[in-house]
Amino acid sequence: MSVNDFYNIVVNIVEMARTADDYGSWSESTTTIYSNLSCCIQPRRGSELLIRGKEQSEVTHVMYCAVIEMNPAWKVIYSGKQYDILDVRNTGMQNRFLTIDLKEIVA
Repeated sequence: MSVNDFYNIVVNIVEMARTADDYGSWSESTTTIYSNLSCCIQPRRGSELLIRGKEQSEVTHVMYCAVIEMNPAWKVIYSGKQYDILDVRNTGMQNRFLTIDLKEIVA
């Protein structure tokens, strides 16, 4: 059994770009870096916060995928949810799979 057998979902990896128009308004656009990347995402922990009178919860996850070029500035999109990339590790430096720590902010 290989590590690839554990990849049970597909995600998109996108890069967000903000550009200003002539009037000073900002628009955000996305560029898809990887489409339908096979991986496994597992929840790790969660917490609730009260910020400026608004309740927020923070949920962290860990994602496992094949060894690819990964930039922490990119975002993971899965099932309509967006995850920030916190850390990328090539586990054991064996080039078998990446361990990626993710953060989802639920407002």
